[in-house]
Amino acid sequence: MLVLQLVVVLILSTWATPFTITTQLEEVKHGEDCLDGPSASYEGTRSYTSTGLTCQRWDVMTPHKPSRVPEDGGHHNYCRKPDLDSAGLWCYTTNSSVRWQYCNVSKCQNDCLTGNSTLYRGKLSKTYSDKICQRWDVRIPHIPKLIPTDGGHHNYCRNPDNDPRGLWCYTTDPATRWGYCFLPKCN
Repeated sequence: MLVLQLVVVLILSTWATPFTITTQLEEVKHGEDCLDGPSASYEGTRSYTSTGLTCQRWDVMTPHKPSRVPEDGGHHNYCRKPDLDSAGLWCYTTNSSVRWQYCNVSKCQNDCLTGNSTLYRGKLSKTYSDKICQRWDVRIPHIPKLIPTDGGHHNYCRNPDNDPRGLWCYTTDPATRWGYCFLPKCN
């Protein structure tokens, strides 16, 4: 996987030493907030249950002591399927009255657009003019004014403002702030 790394050194006049911000601008292959295959292989960043409760970190013992931990070690609070007998993705919750709940993560739409583009959760990451999309949670080279409802921990085309013209993204090109993405409608 080709990873572009952009390093910006900011020197502030009020600070004695410079500091470095390192940001990876890459085509994200994990961290999607949709299912692209069996739920046991989900590596997304959904951190709340189907009823909106916040997930507890898997490696934290309060308010609930986990009896199961995902294979990745659980140094996060993302929905996972650490047991083969469960019906889907789930997590322990931070609510002391509710030990665990299922997470509602939809299937990725990769090939075509169904319905309203605001619901798209696929992996398209280039604009119509072939510019690579910038991660939504990154502020370089452009500071996003909008973030999609899935949290934006990726660089996929989305429509967070319900633009009638469809999917778009901020780009990694400093000269092009944003661009529309083309995805054909499903039949």
